[in-house]
Amino acid sequence: MAKRLPYVDSSEPLRFIDFASPIFGADGKLRGVIAAHVLWHWVSNIIKDFLQKNFINQNIEAFVINQKNAVIHPYGSIDKITLPERLPNDGQYQSLVWADQQRYLTAVAKVHSDTATDMGWRVILRLPIDIAFAPVNDLHRSLLMFSTFVTLITGVVAYLLARALSRPVESIARIARSIEKGDENTPIIIESNLREILQLTDAMRGMTNTLLVRKRELEVINRTLEERVRLRTQALLEANQELEHLVRYDVLTGILNRRAFTELLKDEFFRMKRTGHCYAILLIDIDYFKRVNDTYGHDAGDIVLKHVASVLESAIRATDHIARLGGEEFVILLTNTSEGGGEIAAEKIRAAVANSTAPLIGQVTVSIGLAVASTDDEKQEAAVTLADKAMYRAKMTGRNRVVLASNLDS
Repeated sequence: MAKRLPYVDSSEPLRFIDFASPIFGADGKLRGVIAAHVLWHWVSNIIKDFLQKNFINQNIEAFVINQKNAVIHPYGSIDKITLPERLPNDGQYQSLVWADQQRYLTAVAKVHSDTATDMGWRVILRLPIDIAFAPVNDLHRSLLMFSTFVTLITGVVAYLLARALSRPVESIARIARSIEKGDENTPIIIESNLREILQLTDAMRGMTNTLLVRKRELEVINRTLEERVRLRTQALLEANQELEHLVRYDVLTGILNRRAFTELLKDEFFRMKRTGHCYAILLIDIDYFKRVNDTYGHDAGDIVLKHVASVLESAIRATDHIARLGGEEFVILLTNTSEGGGEIAAEKIRAAVANSTAPLIGQVTVSIGLAVASTDDEKQEAAVTLADKAMYRAKMTGRNRVVLASNLDS
C-alpha cells in the first residue's frame, strides 16, 4: 500500500484511519460493506490550514489526543508531551502549567463526528502565556512610554500646560499604579478637555475592563471546577458508604450477612480469650421453608425470610448480633452468655417466631441449635459447628424446638 501512496514525510511511519459503512439494497437487506483507509497525513493538513487561517500568531501548538488522553498528533510529540492532570472543559480555556514547568494558555475542543462510533478525540491548543498577553503588555509599555514623554514635554512647557496636561497625566499614572497594586475598583475618570488625554483614558479603561473580564472568567472557571470536585468527592463518599453497606448487610432482610458475622465472631473470639467471658451461638433454620417456596412461590419465601429476620432482631438484646448465613439459615451471637442464659434466650426466640403471623403464609416455626464457646476452643468456628449440629438434631427430632450442643452425646 505504501508504494501506491504519494510520498509525504519519510520521518513518520504511515498511519491510517479506517472507515466502514454497510450498504443496504432497496429491499433493506445488507448487500455489503464499503471501507476506506484514509492516510493520517490529512489530519496534519487540516490542523495546519486551520491555524494559518484563524491565528496570526504562529506560536500556537496543536495536539490531538484520544480517549485515554494520549497524544496521537503530531507524531513527534507522541510519548514526549505530558498533559496537565486537569484540562479545561470542552470549548473553554485556562492558564495551566505543563510538564516543562512553563505556563500556557490552554484551550480544549472535542472532535464531533457524524459516525456511529464516537472516536472520543479532542484537540488541545496551547500558547505560552507571555506571548498570549504580549499585546496587553505592549499596550502597557506604550502607555508608560507615552506618559514619560508627556512628562518630559510638560517639564519644558510646564508654565503653559501645568493645568491642562500635568494634572491629567499624574491622575492617569496614579490610577495605573492603583490598578497595578490590585485595586480593581479604582474609577478611571480624568478631567481634561484635551482629545489625546481623553483617548488615552478610553484606551486605559478598555484595557482594564478587558483584563478584569478575563480575570473574572478564570475565577468562574476555578469556582466551577472546585464545585465539581466537591460534588464528585461527595458522590464518591456516598458510593463508598453504599458499597460498604452492600458488603456487610443482606440485601433482602437488611440484617448482617455472613461476611460481617465472620468479622464480629473473630472479634468476640479474641475478646473471650482475653477476658474469659464466653458467648453463645444460636443456629436457626426455618422449618419447612422449601414447602413454602414450592406452594406459594419464591416471592412468598422472601416475605417469610424478612418476617422471621424482623422477629429475631426484635427478640435479642442490643449487645447481641444477628446475621443471615444464606438460604433460610440465621445465626445469633449472644455476647457474655452462659448455657443457661442462652437456652432462655433461644426458647424466647423460638416462641416469638411460633406466635407471630407471617403475611400470606400464617404461622412459621424455627429449629434452633445452641452452643456455648469455650476458652479452650482453638478456632472461632468451633461453637458455630456445634450449634449447627444441634440445629440439625432439632430438625430431626420434630422441629420447632431448641437443642443444646451439650446434649448431643446423651
